[in-house]
Amino acid sequence: MDVDPFYIHHQNKQKKRQQFKPVLRVLVEGLASLIEGQRCFAEEFGLSYGRVFHDDLDSFRGNDTCKVISRWIRDGEAGATNLKKLFDDLAQHQMALLEAANEVASESIAKSKSRKNKFANYLGMETKEYLSKYMTDQELHKALHQHLFLTAFISGYAKSREQMKSGQGPVYPLFESDKAVS
Repeated sequence: MDVDPFYIHHQNKQKKRQQFKPVLRVLVEGLASLIEGQRCFAEEFGLSYGRVFHDDLDSFRGNDTCKVISRWIRDGEAGATNLKKLFDDLAQHQMALLEAANEVASESIAKSKSRKNKFANYLGMETKEYLSKYMTDQELHKALHQHLFLTAFISGYAKSREQMKSGQGPVYPLFESDKAVS
């Protein structure tokens, strides 16, 4: 009985491909999930896709996200370039979220030092209207929280993404060691 070395080699390759398929499927689905999460973030906060993705989602528009990513994996150098851009977008989104939270914290601290009736100006209200509407501290905190997240958080996120796109790096250094670099 003759043994065909090419047939054995082909069988080994097929076996490895079959073992790799579930790993690749999970990787593609995971990336697609991150993309969808980032897309939902943009929609929820009223940001254009161009602010949260490098190409305004042109690659995914009208296409199945998993199929686009799968195609990129098979596309060689062009696919690798697209995947690198995607990973950059996903990482920049995470950094922008942290910087946006920093913006909220900074603005919150600045606003908390104001006198109580000055919050009316921050909320765009007359002092009399403000005092009649927000008599309790709980109501005041809720209004301030909404204001901060609707303005400072989104503003901080958008500003951070714009600076990242222009190559200027983070708006605020996240760690002490980053301050010297920025």
